[in-house]
Amino acid sequence: MHEPNKNKEYLTIKEASKYLRVSKDTLRRWEKKKILKPFRSPTGWRYYSKRQLDYVFIQKPDFSEPTSTVHDKPKELPIKKSYENKIPIESVLPPQALLKTNSKISRIPILFLAFFVSLNLMLLIFYFVKNLTGN
Repeated sequence: MHEPNKNKEYLTIKEASKYLRVSKDTLRRWEKKKILKPFRSPTGWRYYSKRQLDYVFIQKPDFSEPTSTVHDKPKELPIKKSYENKIPIESVLPPQALLKTNSKISRIPILFLAFFVSLNLMLLIFYFVKNLTGN
């Protein structure tokens, strides 16, 4: 234990936290759980008796708590909407690359259409030739 002032019977929260080597928040949490009952001055300051702190120091392993639990609220981070995170493709690819990319993509339906039309045309011609010859 740290001894900030050996002559003092009551310690401030800062001195008590150093005395027990715990955070001030831990002391406040122990107060809420009625593990500690500090004296309150008229101005609202907490004063802890050394006698009570010595008792808590002996019992401290029983009071140990995790620093966080699954029930603690996570720190909220600002989340941007998905459209705010998108980078326009024009800023990544030069215009020439966009034209090449678009032309390759647009050729596929045209080639399919040409193949389909030529196939139908061939079937149509085959049908007429067959009917005209009577075979």
